[in-house]
Parts: sequence; C-alpha cells; structure tokens
Amino acid sequence: MINPIITLSNQLFLPLDLIHPCSFTPDHFNVNYYVGTHVTMNSIPHKQNQPKLKSMHDQNIKHLPSSYVFNFFSFITIIFTLHTLPFSSPCKKYAMHTFRSLPFHFFLVLSCTQLFLDVVTADPISYNCSGYRYLPNTEFATNLDQLLLNLTSKSKDQNFYNYTVGDEPNRIYGLFQCRGDTNRHQCKTCIKISGAEIKQACPNSRQVIAWYDYCLLRYSDQFFFGHVDGPEFHYRNEKLGELSYEEKERVLGFVSDMVKQVPRRRPLMFATNSSSVQFSMFSLAQCNFDLSYEGCEKCLKHVMVETESCCAQYKGWQYHTTSCSVRYETYPFFNGSAPHDELQGILCPDDGTPSNPVFKIKLFLLLGNLTSIAVTSGFSKSVLGDDPNRLYGLAQCRENLAPENCLDCLVSAFYDLQQVCTNSTKAVLWYDNCYFRYSNESFYGIMEEEGLHTVSDLDDDYNINHPWNIYDVAENATKQLLMSADLQVVDEWSRNYHAQCTRDLDTSQCIDCLANLTARVTNCCLGKRSWRYLAVSCSIMYQTIFNSTDALAPAPQRIVVSDPPSLAPPPKVSEIEAVPVAKKLTMAVEVGVVVEAGAGVEPGLDLRQGLEWRPA
Repeated sequence: MINPIITLSNQLFLPLDLIHPCSFTPDHFNVNYYVGTHVTMNSIPHKQNQPKLKSMHDQNIKHLPSSYVFNFFSFITIIFTLHTLPFSSPCKKYAMHTFRSLPFHFFLVLSCTQLFLDVVTADPISYNCSGYRYLPNTEFATNLDQLLLNLTSKSKDQNFYNYTVGDEPNRIYGLFQCRGDTNRHQCKTCIKISGAEIKQACPNSRQVIAWYDYCLLRYSDQFFFGHVDGPEFHYRNEKLGELSYEEKERVLGFVSDMVKQVPRRRPLMFATNSSSVQFSMFSLAQCNFDLSYEGCEKCLKHVMVETESCCAQYKGWQYHTTSCSVRYETYPFFNGSAPHDELQGILCPDDGTPSNPVFKIKLFLLLGNLTSIAVTSGFSKSVLGDDPNRLYGLAQCRENLAPENCLDCLVSAFYDLQQVCTNSTKAVLWYDNCYFRYSNESFYGIMEEEGLHTVSDLDDDYNINHPWNIYDVAENATKQLLMSADLQVVDEWSRNYHAQCTRDLDTSQCIDCLANLTARVTNCCLGKRSWRYLAVSCSIMYQTIFNSTDALAPAPQRIVVSDPPSLAPPPKVSEIEAVPVAKKLTMAVEVGVVVEAGAGVEPGLDLRQGLEWRPA
C-alpha cells in the first residue's frame, strides 16, 4: 500500500482528497508522520530550535528505511482529510490517539506553514481568454495537449521555457516563467496546477494567459515571443487607506530604483527590494525572459507610468502585463534567499562559442582556485589547462574586506556565472565588494578601458563645487600597495568615493587608467548624486547617503550605459608619467580634451564645457 501513496504524494497538483488517511495501516501512518516531521525540522529557519526537536523524533525516524522518502505534503493532506471525516471513523480515532501521544501540536503549526507555502504557490491571480475557439478532438487540441505536457515537464529543471508545436494553421506557441524567488519545487507545482486549470478556466480558447502568484503560463496561435503587448490589469488595496503625497513619492522612488535594475539582470530579469526606514516597504519586479533589454525596459516604464495614476497612492498594489509585472506591499511577500552580492556590471561578449559542459567545468574549477587564495589575500590569479584550451582568471576583493564577505561575494560570482555568459569565452563581473574576470587569452598586466557606467538621474552639484575629491581618491589609490583607496566626506550627507585598479597592473598603468576614467567622469557624471564608472582594469565610484533622521532622500535611480569598445584617452602630455594622477587629471581638463562620440558624450566635446568652477 505504501508505494501508491508515495507516488501520489509526488503529484502535488492532485486534489487533497486523493490521499485518504483510511488507506493507511497504523504502521504506515506512523511512518508518514515521522518522515513528515523530519522534513519539517530540516527546513526550520531558526536553527537554534533544532537540537530540541532532534531529541523528540530522532529515536523514531532513525529506523525508517531510506525508501520511505515521503513528501511532507502527503502528511498534511492526511490531517486536512481527517478533519472532514466523522468522529466515529476508526482511522480518525486512531489518528487522534496518535496525535495525543506525539509532539503533534508544535509540528502542526509548522505543517500548516509548509502547507500554506505550497498552496499559495498555485494561487491564481487572473486569466485572460481570447482568440477564436477550437473544437475538441482536432489537431489543434492535440497540439495543445502536447504543448502543455512539454512545458510541465520542463518546469522540473528550469524556471522559464518557451516551446512551439505543430504547423500552420494549427501551430501553437507556449511559454512559462516562474517568479525569480521560487525554487524548483515551487515552480514545478505552479506550472502543474496552472497547466491543469488553464483549460478549465478558458475552455477551447486559442489564446490564453494565466497569471499565478508564482508563475505565468501563456499559449497562443499567434507568435508573441519577445513582443511587449497584450492585456494588463492591476489590483490595489484600498482598505488600508491612502499614502500622503510625501509617502507616495518615497514609495515611487523606492520602487523605481528597483525597477531600473531588472533589465540587466539576465536571464531572470528579476529584482526585489525592502526597507524598514520610516515604514516598511517591499517591492518585486520581473520581465519575461524572452524580452530584450530594451523590451523589458519599455514594459516596466509603461507599468510605472500607469501605476503612478492608478495605484501608487495606496499601501499595497500590483500591476501585471503579459510581459512584466511590478508589486508593492507593506509586508514581506517574496521568498527570502541566501545573501547575494548584487552584480553591478557585466561585460560578456557573445562570441558565438556554443555552450560546452567541459568549458563550464573548467571555469568553475578556475573560480574555485581563485576563491581559495583571494579569500585570505584579497587577490589571486590562476591559469588552468593547456593551449588551446587554457583559461586565465583573476579575482580581487575590496581592500580591508573581511574574508567571509570576500567569500560571499565570490560565491555570488560563481552563482551568476551559471546564469549568464553561457556562450562566451571571456567575461568581466563587477560587484561592490569584489571583481572577477576570465578569458581564454592572457590579459595579465594589460591595461584595458572598455567598460560601462551607471549614473543616478538625480542632480547634485557637490562634485561640481568640489571636483578635487575625485582627483584625491584616484591619486591615493595609485600610491597604495593594494591600488585601492576610499574617501568619505560627511555633512548632512555621507559622500563616499572609491577608486581601485586591478593588482596585475603596475603603478604607471594604474595612473593612466584612473586618469582616463576620471576625465570621463567629469564629462558624464559630475553633477549627479551617485555614479559608478567601471573599466576592465580600474574603477571609480561615488555614492551618497542622507544622514538626516527627519527626512529621507529619494532613492538614487540608475541608468546603465555601455561604453563603446574604445574611447579616445586624454592626450599624452610630455613628462606625464612623472606627475601624480591628480595633476594629470587637472592637465587633462586644462588642455581641453576632445573625445570620440559615445554614450553620453557628444562628438568634439570640450571637457571644460559645463564645468562651473566655484570656490569651496
């Protein structure tokens, strides 16, 4: 009897009453209880409680055969089914006796929590049924069954997938995407349930979109991959009242700051944000994986415009389209995850190299070698393999970073490399706390200025009035053994500057790299509240934090702009190698540097233009 029960337990999308407690023998019931509590205990977030629980059930569970791997959903299903039985039922009497003799009440609380997490995974938000109708037992109906079966099977292994079945006029295009904070079990459960319910909610429809809390499922007889179109809807919580104008503006800034991160977070294009300053704020945004950077950006901009008029004044809302969604609440509604350093920038040219499992293994081995050294020293280089399959790597953590934080950052790089750069033989990843680079060609000791910059769209003239801070932090970095420096200026704001070079460069290369970068900063970013300029071989950044407890500054909003592969560096000046970087930067501005056309740079622009020099 136990094997059919185990089989049923793995089919989480089945109705609750398919697992009936009266089909269990007493021994089987005990097995399911103890395995269920064991699974629950191992998922308890508060680890300090585990020793207490361990003594409560280890003596019972340690003798269970390993084949009794019973999904805990089955156990809690038994509880709910028992509740519907008459009290005279023999199996209910036995179960109640068992519960009284076991530490049941505590585990029931945990069990209900687990059940809640699984149930909300498949909670539908909305359906859209459109298009012409199809007839049962036709080629289109057969193709639809095949499509849904394929999408469901793929949900076991990945969080997004698209698929096409059949030939015109019965071709069907399908796609699913799970929310970026779901695990494989949650994703699989959501797609299974939506796949079963979608045909009931929209019988015989040729175009259907199903929105669930944790996933989206869509199919159509019209091609839609990569398109930003289709129906949209929103919900808002009017029962909690409305925000003041200042609160509304703060919420919009908070959500907008997160939304601007989404397009560059491929492949999931997903972000969350939270804050507990003044009042609790939680937000989430995601684009469908089939969108381009521009498509995702366009979709989210549209949502933010619509949200401002329909929803932003309320203390909870969500706006969904067929291609992207944004949600804001005053309570946590997304899943927590392990600490993950945010990827600030990535250069990952698609050189047409097909995905190669051997290459990926070598890459992960390389990162492992780099991490083991960089965690203690803050910097490492490593070469793996022989030509023509040699791989070069470099890892560097921020100066004075604790070893455990360095490790966390490099582990984030390890994770991100599994999501991006799948078809590239070289890549550069920037984080606030670390830097990682690999290539199939040696790059050690070669200064490279290709990169990108992010800049706030909020104005701040502090650096226009105090440009020497940028020069100072850059010059200090070139004088340090670790080629890294920080500078903080505190008034009502905390103004933080950071400059560094990769440690494979020599001092003169570091001076040149930061001189060129700082000249660009004076052109693109000087009058903005925060910015980062990230080049392959060096970087410089400026961030501000408002110190007042009476009011909060709007969250900085970043615009990501990629540089062209090369920008004309500042002109060489005689004896330039002998002068400090601050002097070099001053000279670059004084001589009127002319740069090539690029993102945020006009052809023939004199760097002196727009710089209004004022006394301190």
